[in-house]
Amino acid sequence: MNIRRHAAFLACLPLVSFAAFATGQADVADPGASGIAVDSDLSLPSVQQSFQTFGTAETSYWGITGGVGFALEDDDDSTDPSMGLTYHYFLIDDFEIIGELNAWYFSQDGDDAGGLNPGFTMRWHFLNRGRFTLYADAGIGVLVSTDDVPCGGSSFNFMPRAGAGASFKINDRGVRGYLGARWHHVSNARITGDDRNPDRDGVAIYGGVMFPF
Repeated sequence: MNIRRHAAFLACLPLVSFAAFATGQADVADPGASGIAVDSDLSLPSVQQSFQTFGTAETSYWGITGGVGFALEDDDDSTDPSMGLTYHYFLIDDFEIIGELNAWYFSQDGDDAGGLNPGFTMRWHFLNRGRFTLYADAGIGVLVSTDDVPCGGSSFNFMPRAGAGASFKINDRGVRGYLGARWHHVSNARITGDDRNPDRDGVAIYGGVMFPF
């Protein structure tokens, strides 16, 4: 008997569902029947409308970045890969400040070293076409490393930077990518004496992804 009751209940489910659906359709078809006025102009906002144009003042992004620096001096053949996290904030249209925290690995003559590099960069998107921009940037950071960088220098250094690049649209949800090249420099600014400042000069190639929030 219980089996029959369950079977009868399951058999009725499609009818109940259809009745509920039909009732809902009738309500939509005749909104006046319920006494509630319905605005026919109501529509859901599109995903694109929820994100402002890239480069708009007071917008912010977080991101991930990575790159590699190459020494260009004859007596230094080091290779310095890095990865990091970034925070981007547009002070005014097309001009952003970027806070960065990068982790470096210095493959160099002598002992290799790892290091952390907090810093900031100012970036001006001098050409903004929406789908892509061209920019110039400059900034500085400090480096604290597990060993001397370069070898014979110190474990505390400064890392100024300057360069140029391009950003580009990845999708309609506001995600952006960017690629660039910049001056790669490591120096302690002679804080430990002239004889312990074997600075490193080179070029760094880098890229990243930015996410709006």
